Amino acid sequence: MSDLPHLILFLNMRLIDKLPCHTSDSSVAYNTIRYFQGGFYVFLTSIPIAALSSLPFELSQRKKLILQIQRMPSEKKSALLQNLLLPYDLSYLPLHDLFTYREDAWLPKTCRRPADTAIRDVSLQDALLIYFDYNEKTCLIKLKKGQYGIYFGGEIGLYCADHIVSPQNRTTTRFFSIAESEFLPLSLELLEEDLSTFQLSKRHWRLRGFQIGRCPVSADSQLKVSVTFPDTFMLQRFIHGLLEAGYSECELTIRKLTISFLFPSVNESPNYHTRSSQFKENAVKWQNAFHCHLYSFLTHPFDNTTDKLIYLHTSHPSMFRYLCRIRS
Repeated sequence: MSDLPHLILFLNMRLIDKLPCHTSDSSVAYNTIRYFQGGFYVFLTSIPIAALSSLPFELSQRKKLILQIQRMPSEKKSALLQNLLLPYDLSYLPLHDLFTYREDAWLPKTCRRPADTAIRDVSLQDALLIYFDYNEKTCLIKLKKGQYGIYFGGEIGLYCADHIVSPQNRTTTRFFSIAESEFLPLSLELLEEDLSTFQLSKRHWRLRGFQIGRCPVSADSQLKVSVTFPDTFMLQRFIHGLLEAGYSECELTIRKLTISFLFPSVNESPNYHTRSSQFKENAVKWQNAFHCHLYSFLTHPFDNTTDKLIYLHTSHPSMFRYLCRIRS
């Protein structure tokens, strides 16, 4: 076991060596290597050591814990998991095997531009920004989907500036979340290879859904979005914003004050943002796949998320805390 840190270091260096480094994008390569040598290396060395060193549990103790969880009534386990997730403002929906944020959760009240996330996170997400002017201010609906570390999911957020923003100043203007009185009925459905992964509906300013332990090989995912507006004028202004973002009228489905459309993996709009480089994408894909395999390995005695997370909370509390911080 004393050679384990050296083995992990060796694997880490092999990973960096295997990634395709493009000399034409040296700054991205440099930042990515710094990223690996920083936070990722800390996690890569600490979590596997904790997992593979048996931590505080001997084999007999782990077996006892597994039996205890398996014999616990389902209602008690569901209530226990919800209480464990409470400090992280998360809620688990067992029917859809889905994590979402509680209605009273604290969420950032301003919108970050995709470029602001830079290279420091462990996310692989596509983002689309839809701007439209309404009621003497510029509004923004932001869509995101993809990999959030060990999670796979999508989200929609509604923001407004306090004035009309010209198109050339939109990327440098700070947008704020809308007031509760302005919340809109939102609906999200994440599709993977034309199959529904999950669906969420709520009246809010931000709607998010994530499934844990999923790292799809294919990036062919679509987000089906529906928004219901309070009046026809706001709906028409949003349609204008969609057309500016590269949509055509035949791609929009309108029923009364509700509009539905798909956010695909490829979009020609200048407001569409995807992964910054192939170099970074390969690095983060490897890291996310490693975390997903580690999660599956540690929780292999169980076949449902509730049991897995209760087990991790007791046997590997540091990893449980890490998993409860969704990287967006």
